[in-house]
Amino acid sequence: MIGHGGSDAVYKRWLRNRDFENALNWNVQPPRAPCGNDRVIIPEDSPVIYLQMNTTLRELKLPRNGEIILGSNMQLGFTMDSSADCPPASGDVEFTAVNPAMWVNPDNWCATNTELADCQPNSPVDTENVPCVNDDVIFLRHRSYFVDLGGNLQVAVKSLKLLGTSFTTGTFTQYVNSTDGRKIFKPTSTGTMTSVSITRRGCDDNGGCACGNDQGQIQQEICAIRSRKCERSPCKYPVTPVGGCCDICGVLFNGTRGRGFNFNSFKSKMQTSFFNDYSNVTTAISITGAGDLQLVLKDQEGDGSDSARLAALIKADIEDDLKNGGHKYALDAISVTGNSAASTSPHTGGGGSSEKLGGGSIAGIVFGVVFIIVIAVIALLVFRRGRPDLSKLHSWPDWSNFSRNFTRFGSGIRQPPSGSATPPRTLGPLDPGFNNPLYNTAPFDDSNAREMELRSPMEEQPTFDVRSGDRGFDNPMYGAPPGAFVADASDTKIAVEKDETKGSSKN
Repeated sequence: MIGHGGSDAVYKRWLRNRDFENALNWNVQPPRAPCGNDRVIIPEDSPVIYLQMNTTLRELKLPRNGEIILGSNMQLGFTMDSSADCPPASGDVEFTAVNPAMWVNPDNWCATNTELADCQPNSPVDTENVPCVNDDVIFLRHRSYFVDLGGNLQVAVKSLKLLGTSFTTGTFTQYVNSTDGRKIFKPTSTGTMTSVSITRRGCDDNGGCACGNDQGQIQQEICAIRSRKCERSPCKYPVTPVGGCCDICGVLFNGTRGRGFNFNSFKSKMQTSFFNDYSNVTTAISITGAGDLQLVLKDQEGDGSDSARLAALIKADIEDDLKNGGHKYALDAISVTGNSAASTSPHTGGGGSSEKLGGGSIAGIVFGVVFIIVIAVIALLVFRRGRPDLSKLHSWPDWSNFSRNFTRFGSGIRQPPSGSATPPRTLGPLDPGFNNPLYNTAPFDDSNAREMELRSPMEEQPTFDVRSGDRGFDNPMYGAPPGAFVADASDTKIAVEKDETKGSSKN
C-alpha cells in the first residue's frame, strides 16, 4: 500500500546517478560497464563521474574540461592483453549520461520507509511520486549526480540530504550556486532556478496533509513529462485520480473527512481488512489539494475487475458504517467512480465488469419505461374516445372530436361531407404530416406493440397529458425549445451521505 499525507515518514530517494559502474550510462548493448577490452571515451560535456570500483581498461580518453572522482583505495589499471571476462563491443565505449535528469520526472524518484530501504511501487497518483512538502529527500553518498531543478518553480520538502550532508534552505541555495553545486545542479539558461524550501516540519495533522503537487505549475510540469509515457488503458471506462497524469483501470473513492478522522488509522484498517487479500491491486491513499480523502485502486494487470471487486467490499463496509453513525472510519460521505464498482456485489465477488453505468444509460432506461407507459395510455384513450362504434358497422363514425385533437399535426384525417349518405368506404393514404400508428389497429395488437418497442429509446414522441380534459392529448414537443427532451448524459457519481436524522455533523 502506498500512503501519503499522514504522520508516517516518507523518504523520496533520487535514482539517477552518473557513476562509472552504472551499466545504463554507456552505449553498450546489452548494457554493461566498461572492462578490459574497451577503449573508453568521456565526452566534453560530461558531468562529474564517480569511479569507486577497481577497473581495468585498454584506453581512457578524458575531456579537456571534465572530472572523474576516484573512490577511496580503488585502482584503475590499463592493459593491452585481451580479457576473456570482457564481452566484445562493436566500437568505442562512450559515456552517454551527459544530460541532467529532471527533478519533476516521477521516474527519477522512489518512495521508501527509510533512507536505504527498497523502493515501493510507484503510486498511480503521479504527482505524489515527486517529493512532497512533508517528504525527506535523499541523495545517497558515494554517487555522482546531474540534476535539472527546472526554472521558476516553488518546491517545498521536509528535509534534504545530499552526499551525507543535510541542508537548510539557505545553505542549499548557496551550494547550488557554488562551483561544486553547479556540477550537480545544472544552471538554467534563463538564470532563474527553482526555489527549494526546506521546512524541517512534517505533517502535524492526524487527519492527514496534502502533498501539494496536484495543483498549479508543478503539476503541469510533472504531467508534461509523465503523460508522454501513458499507456492505453485496456478497460472501457478508465479513470484519472486527482494528481494523476494518465488514465488507469481502477476505482476511485473520494471521501469527506469527519470529526475525529485519523489518516494513519484509516490506512491501517484498509490494509488489514482488505488490501492484504488483493495482491494484484495497487492502492494509494492520500489527501488532495482540495482537502478530500482519496483512495485509488488500480489493477497491476488487467481491465480493472479486481479493483472493482475490492471496491465493492470497501464501499459496502463504509456504507454500513455511515448508516450506524460513522464511528469506525469517521467519514461524512463517500463517492465512488470507475468500473461499475458501486454496483458490484461484494457477496458474489462481482463479475469483473469494467462497465460503468453512466448518466446516459440511466436516462435511456427511464425514458424507455416512460415511453412504453405513455404509448399504452395513448392507445387506451384513442380506443375509448376515437375508435368507431363497432356495433354500427354500416354508419359513418363521428370524426369531429377525434380530428380536432390532431389539428396541430395537419389535416391528415378526412371527414365525410355534412349530411352525406354515402356508405362507408376505405380511406386513402393519410397525409404525411402525421402517420398515426394506432389508426385501424386493435389496441392490443401484438404487431403494433412490437412496432413501438422497436423505436429508439431516444426518439422524441408525443406525451399524453391527463390534464388536457376533452382535448384528447397534446404534443409536448409543440413549441418546446430544442433539446428539451434530451437527457443529461454526464457520468454519475454514487454519493452516500450520512443520515441527518442521526445527529452526525460534518467536520
